[in-house]
Amino acid sequence: ILMNGTWFVKTFIEYNLRLAKTEDAGHGGFLGYHFVVILIGCFPMSVFGIGAFFKEKFPFSKLNNFERWMKTLFLVVIILFSLVQSKIVHYSSLCYLPLSFLSASVLYNEKLKTKNEKYFSFFVFSFSLIIGGLLAVVTILLPFVGQHTDILKPFFKKDIFAQANLEAHVNWSGWESLCGIFLIIILWLFLKKGEAEKKNFLNRRTLILFIGTAIFVQSVLIFFVPNIEAYSQRAAIEFYESKSNENCTIETYGFKSYAHLFYAQKKQISDDVKKYHPRYIVGKIQNKQELDKRNDLDFLYSKNGFIFYTFNK
Repeated sequence: ILMNGTWFVKTFIEYNLRLAKTEDAGHGGFLGYHFVVILIGCFPMSVFGIGAFFKEKFPFSKLNNFERWMKTLFLVVIILFSLVQSKIVHYSSLCYLPLSFLSASVLYNEKLKTKNEKYFSFFVFSFSLIIGGLLAVVTILLPFVGQHTDILKPFFKKDIFAQANLEAHVNWSGWESLCGIFLIIILWLFLKKGEAEKKNFLNRRTLILFIGTAIFVQSVLIFFVPNIEAYSQRAAIEFYESKSNENCTIETYGFKSYAHLFYAQKKQISDDVKKYHPRYIVGKIQNKQELDKRNDLDFLYSKNGFIFYTFNK
């Protein structure tokens, strides 16, 4: 503020007030959205990190001060973005940094006990089983569902775009389910010891849980995410990439995206320059009737929920 004035702070406050009133870019959700995102998305770090709020203090004042700042940062971020109406996954991503420290603080030293260790131990093992089990079941069943997408269509009767997405040809071998089975083995190794050993979190079982989950996440990124992307946007991405060597412009209709600029390697240009280049417009199938009425557009084709047009003027 001293160097640049109040513009940034003023704009930041105005932006958050706007998010508190409206769902920005069409992204809404329930009040506890980010708590669920953090709890599941940052597993197993999340179940340990919560224990830092019930843990006894460090024997060193500097660490206590730093931990207090980390708790403050975590709470400010997650409370702020829980209150605003726009719910986007990465809004709470700043929580990852303090949560990682808080999780490590719980595991740091066996002598640093929680105030109510018995209940915290029950919480860690119960939520590890619930969240890990949920992730394992989903990854085991998803390849089967991908091979039989008709199972999902009744759930999207009112969403013609999602139904069209499911028409995409995606190769599920079934071997992807091994990722879920691997996670079940990791959970079993973590939970199998007796009650007497459950109090000691910093041991081989905890290392197995963290390292095993990291391997599981990486496996999902390799074997699942490309297939899911094939349903959600591959038809559009293929079109964008096909125009990367063409001197043209591409616009989207009815949805916000930067993908056409990135994959087609295009720059934003002024309206007076656009008329000298071939122009394309990409929309979603629910907007087809609107776009078909326009005299300045010629329909090219549709694929997996996306529709493609070229300007004829």
